[in-house]
Amino acid sequence: MRFGSNKASQESGATTGGTESILCAIKTAKTSARDKRGDSKFHGNIIAAETAHPAFRKSCELMDIEIRKFPVKDFRADPAALEAAIDENTFMIIGSAPCFPYGVVDPIEELSEVALRHDLWLHVDACVGGYMLPFTEELGQKIPVWDFRVPGVASISADLHKFGYAPKPASTVFFRSQEHAKHLIFFYNEWPSGLYAMATVVGTRPGGGVAGVWATLHALGHEGYLDVTRRLLDLIARYKEGIEAIPGLKVIDDPQLAIIAFTSDEVDLLETAGGDLGASSLRVFWHITLPLIAPGVAGAALFVFTLSMDEFLITYFVSGQRGTLTMYIWSLMKDGIGPRINALASLLFAVSFLILIVGGWLTRNAGQTAR
Repeated sequence: MRFGSNKASQESGATTGGTESILCAIKTAKTSARDKRGDSKFHGNIIAAETAHPAFRKSCELMDIEIRKFPVKDFRADPAALEAAIDENTFMIIGSAPCFPYGVVDPIEELSEVALRHDLWLHVDACVGGYMLPFTEELGQKIPVWDFRVPGVASISADLHKFGYAPKPASTVFFRSQEHAKHLIFFYNEWPSGLYAMATVVGTRPGGGVAGVWATLHALGHEGYLDVTRRLLDLIARYKEGIEAIPGLKVIDDPQLAIIAFTSDEVDLLETAGGDLGASSLRVFWHITLPLIAPGVAGAALFVFTLSMDEFLITYFVSGQRGTLTMYIWSLMKDGIGPRINALASLLFAVSFLILIVGGWLTRNAGQTAR
């Protein structure tokens, strides 16, 4: 898998998850900046929108790097605000494809112009969209250019265990060129056993994740991914229509992928979700998995949500400052939908899982019979 037109020159590596992929990208950019500056003690700063994943802050704390956050404009990274935060110690800027809170793709082409103008490393966090965006675009949906087709993009993180449908743990980090990627590798030779080299954070790791990725990629193939994406896009469109049809709710902006953010002008989502949970805890997150689940689950979930609208009991995850309820269509009901409908959520999951097993068995046997 490669992203963009320069496929021959790209370098990539397998990691255990999006956090490790992001950490690897930041480590690589920092080492590159140290080499450019001739300063082995340089720490510097990176700049990211407030919608950037917390893994960026975690990585910066681990590597003693300052991270500067700036507000979004129309739910996307604002290139002007980002550029205003740059100083002589900035070495990296961040874009998301899409961002987790709103499910929209940042203006990567405009961020690229900023990166090229200031000679900065631009990383695109496509942990959610990396293995869905190419097929979405191939199916004819208009998607902002986000990958190595944009000249300023230096690295991309993309999770295989999200919309690559591989078992966890499985993620990838891509670099524009070998010149970029060479700064990722850790070399050590100051001990009796000779050269030690490692390209990721984790040393020894289970091989099951890699085997799972190989099996998933070969089982689905290009046409399989297209088919799954086509069905998922149809499901997402139905969800958006269903949410808009519920009095008091509205979808935020126009999410094109599998994260849908919605809010209300009539209901105080924060208050009904459990009151004041702190300055950084105002958005409610509803986690659902639907990509490969029977389509009927979507209608059932929307029906349940309509029934509970009077009290708004979807309470599990809350963060942010706008009372925005966000639904991720990738983690089916494992966290529940709220105290009163947890049992129903579990039942829906069990039924859906049973449908998958029976459907898979019938399909396999039908195929064997046909042969």
